[in-house]
Amino acid sequence: MSNKNSHLLNGVSAGVLAAVFFFLNAVSGILNSLWAWFLPIMLVLVILLFFFDSNTLVRECMVQIFILWAASFVSWLLFCAILGSIGFFRVVDWVIRAILCLASIISGLVALGGKRFKIPLLEPVVSGFCKVLGVY
Repeated sequence: MSNKNSHLLNGVSAGVLAAVFFFLNAVSGILNSLWAWFLPIMLVLVILLFFFDSNTLVRECMVQIFILWAASFVSWLLFCAILGSIGFFRVVDWVIRAILCLASIISGLVALGGKRFKIPLLEPVVSGFCKVLGVY
C-alpha cells in the first residue's frame, strides 16, 4: 500500500488527506440536519479524489468514506424520513449514525498513521467495492 504523498495534491500526505475526509464525514453525519448542503459537496469531493488520485491509501479510504456516507444516508432515509413519525425509529437512526460517526473518527485517526481501519461489519463491502473498482 502506497502511503506516502497524495498523487493529486503533491505536498499533502495521503494519510492526512484521508483523515481530513474521514473527519469531515463524521461532522457531516453529526450535523446532517444543519449542514444538508454539505453532503452533496462531500460526495463530489470523495468521488473526484477516488478517480483522480492514484494513491491506493487515498482510494481505499475514499471507498470506505463513500460506504459510510451511503450507510448514513440509508439510515436517515429509512428511519427518519419514512418511519420518522414513530419516535422509536428516530432513536434507532440516531444510534446507527452515531456508530457510523464513531467509526469514521476512528478511521481518521488510524489514517493519520498511514493505514486504513477495517470496520468489522462494513469491511466485506469495502473490500468488494475496492476489488471491483480496481483499487488493488
